Amino acid sequence: MSTSIQLNALKNMNDDSSTQRPEESPETKQQRHLESLRSEASACINALKEERIELVFRDKHILYPEIKEVLSTLKDALNRPKSERPPGFALVGPSETGKTSLINRFGRDLGGDPSKRVGVHPSVPLLISKMPPRADEARIALMLARTMAIPVVYGGKAREVSDLVIRQLILKNVRMIIFHEFNNVKPVSFQEREVVYHFIKDLNNEGIVVVVVGTEASIALIEEDEELVTRLRPLRLNGFALDSNFASFVATLETYYPLSQPSNLPQFCREIHRRTFGVVGEVVTLLNEAAAWAIRNERPFINCDALQNCRYIPPASPPPGSKS
Repeated sequence: MSTSIQLNALKNMNDDSSTQRPEESPETKQQRHLESLRSEASACINALKEERIELVFRDKHILYPEIKEVLSTLKDALNRPKSERPPGFALVGPSETGKTSLINRFGRDLGGDPSKRVGVHPSVPLLISKMPPRADEARIALMLARTMAIPVVYGGKAREVSDLVIRQLILKNVRMIIFHEFNNVKPVSFQEREVVYHFIKDLNNEGIVVVVVGTEASIALIEEDEELVTRLRPLRLNGFALDSNFASFVATLETYYPLSQPSNLPQFCREIHRRTFGVVGEVVTLLNEAAAWAIRNERPFINCDALQNCRYIPPASPPPGSKS
């Protein structure tokens, strides 16, 4: 997010109506607003309602400070010289705080999809795999094998599959594995979880950086193994407090919407935060719905009516770990 957006957002969030400022003309405000829009939003201003609403609901990838810090940490870990038992990470946070988007972006930037690579033994520095439901050692090993397109005949011996997968990971020079939805380990028995923890430590012993991704409950799972907990450093995405970073995020979202006049969304920061608890996914959902409401009702900007009457259902309570 640009410095100018941050400064304007902070000014707008803390605006004091008693302070006298030179009033801009409506034409100047509108021109400045149109210049601030992303190119696809600006080009869509006069399109059909359906086209504008379709644009509103497209994915948005905004690098706010917490996301930048986590991405930097993961890139540094991937690029440092290979060593035995490199430090790993547990990326945790409530649902809708941007964990999936972050991992997908990291994978796109650094080649996390081995199926798109060619050659007999292509180098795969980064491997991203979702933990299967009721994740035990066999299911995890088979999931990794499928991710790398390794043909495996499972004869009931999980350790054999795990050893084969580890050999292939070493052969392909995998430097980092990200296990998404780590909470899927929880439903299996404690004995089965112990085997999973042992498998993760085996991967780490081969010099692979292991990253597990899940909700805050993932920390409790990791703490079941006193050695594993020393190998996976927590990285948390907890959403926004009501501060200038939140105002800047909201102001940046406004640049994605094909609306002809400025909404000045930071002026609604307190109401937006109250309804969404500062959770990233909830904020995006609320403002997407408000922008769509404005377009359907031929309003040139998002106002209180749009925020109150749009098709948004707020969460009943703040998720654990959020900065509400």
